[in-house]
Amino acid sequence: AVATLPGALMVAGRAYLVTVEATNFLGLTGSASVSLVRLDAAVTALTIEGAAVRDVAPLSPLWLRANASFSPCQPVPSSARLSFAWDVTGASDGAAPALTNATERRLYLPAA
Repeated sequence: AVATLPGALMVAGRAYLVTVEATNFLGLTGSASVSLVRLDAAVTALTIEGAAVRDVAPLSPLWLRANASFSPCQPVPSSARLSFAWDVTGASDGAAPALTNATERRLYLPAA
């Protein structure tokens, strides 16, 4: 089952606790809750494809690909576009590589 809570019924900036309770055919009941805050602006959903942690050999390049989309919770003008900006932080040797294509959807890190 899917429960839908229209954003128009929620006040921006206010916290809400949403709880769902279900009972199975044996009469056993369970519940789960989530706390949420309605934002006053469109939110961008962003993912980077693949595993969260990657092992890369020193002489191997690395390609990363990002996916982004506007939140379906608020209308977005048809002229709206998403742009990308990549940054490398936390390099183990302290020297982050120079990024040459940091405004594209895919990021290429050349071999060391």
